[in-house]
Amino acid sequence: MKRCLVLFCLLILSVPATAEQSFWDDLADAWLLVKVSAACDYTNPTTREFAMNAAKPSSSPSGALTITQVCNIFDAVTLPHWTYFYDPYRTRMGESVTAASDSIRIGLRGDCDDFAVLMASCIRAIGGACRIALVNGEQGGHAFAEVYVGDERSARNVREYIVRRYGAGYVYFDPGDPGTYWLTLDWSGTPPRWADAYPGRPPLVRLATATKVLYVPILSYAAAIAGYPLPVPSVP
Repeated sequence: MKRCLVLFCLLILSVPATAEQSFWDDLADAWLLVKVSAACDYTNPTTREFAMNAAKPSSSPSGALTITQVCNIFDAVTLPHWTYFYDPYRTRMGESVTAASDSIRIGLRGDCDDFAVLMASCIRAIGGACRIALVNGEQGGHAFAEVYVGDERSARNVREYIVRRYGAGYVYFDPGDPGTYWLTLDWSGTPPRWADAYPGRPPLVRLATATKVLYVPILSYAAAIAGYPLPVPSVP
C-alpha cells in the first residue's frame, strides 16, 4: 500500500499543470497513470506463463527478446482471441482498468486499456521495455501499448520484418527521445477488426492530432535509474 501511495505522489508531480487543465483534471490523470501501471502485473505467475507460452522460445542463442516473440504475443492476444467489451465504469476519476492476469483469467475480454495492459505486461514479462499511450483526440479517448525497438537502424530492420511477415504496406513508430523509436501495438478499429490487425499499424487515435497524450512506462525502473540502456528486440 505504501508503495502505491508513493508512486501516486510521484505521478501527481509528473503530470504538468496547464492553463487548460484544473487541479482535478491533473489529479484524475495521475490517478489513471497509477491504475494502469498497477494493472501491469507482469510478475504474476498467470501473466508470465501466458506470455512465455504465447511468445514461444527465443530464436536468439542468448535467449534474448526477439521481434518474432513480440509479434507472436500480438497474434496470441488478437485474432481470434480478444473479445471487445465497452467499459461501463467510466467516471471523472478515470475508468476501471483490468489487471493483465485477470484479463487472461476471464478469457481475453475487455476494452482498449485492458488490451494495452495485457500486451505491455506480456512483453515486459519476457524482457522487453514497453509503454502505454493514453490518448485523447477528436475521435475520443484511446489506449495502446508500444514496445521499444531502439534506434533508426533497428526500427528499419523491424519494419522490414513486419512487412515480410504480415504483408503490411506501412509500419508506424512513435518517436521517443531523439533517435529512438517505439513500435505501436494497437488494434485496427472499434470494435476491433482483427482481419487487418498487425504490429505497427497506425493507432486508432492519431498522436499527431491528439489533444493530450500521457505515457505510462512499463520497464525496469531500477535499470532506468542506473542508466542502463533499454532492451532492444533482435530481428531474425
